[in-house]
Amino acid sequence: MRIHVLGPAGTDSERAARHWRQPSKTPALIEFWPSYTELFRSLADFAGDHIVMPAGYVDRAEETSWVDLHFGAYGRLTLEEVFALPTMTMAILEQERFACESIALQPATEGLLQASDQFSGDCPRVYVPSKPIALTRMLEDKLHYCLTTLPKWSPDEWRDLGVAVKDTFSPTMVWCVYRVR
Repeated sequence: MRIHVLGPAGTDSERAARHWRQPSKTPALIEFWPSYTELFRSLADFAGDHIVMPAGYVDRAEETSWVDLHFGAYGRLTLEEVFALPTMTMAILEQERFACESIALQPATEGLLQASDQFSGDCPRVYVPSKPIALTRMLEDKLHYCLTTLPKWSPDEWRDLGVAVKDTFSPTMVWCVYRVR
């Protein structure tokens, strides 16, 4: 069995796929995609495979969302299951040494900025396909903030990188399991 999810490895999508397969003893190959939009363009190549996708999916680059992909694939997918699963802890991280007052984030997480009492939210957004990439962009592009999965760094790593946690979130996501026809 193949299960298609948003990559890279370590995302909530991978975690949701593993959670969904947990009761089964059947091994599954998890394939990572740069975007669900790209995956949905290739559905004809994956008959019989499964897709585990969050109902909150948003792709700013393609101006599409879960509902667009869900209805756009009418007749090519069967929605087999829906379940809720808490996400990994997310955090707004701040790198004070970086002057660029932008924030890297996955579009689906943008609402959390408004929920934060610790973040003004007035800085420009840099949209990325996944939360792990948001952290990479903050560090590599010298952005001031990112909204990402809370890293499991040692105290020394936090200090050496000069990164501080501004706020944390532990929301629940709704996941859709599709079978490609």
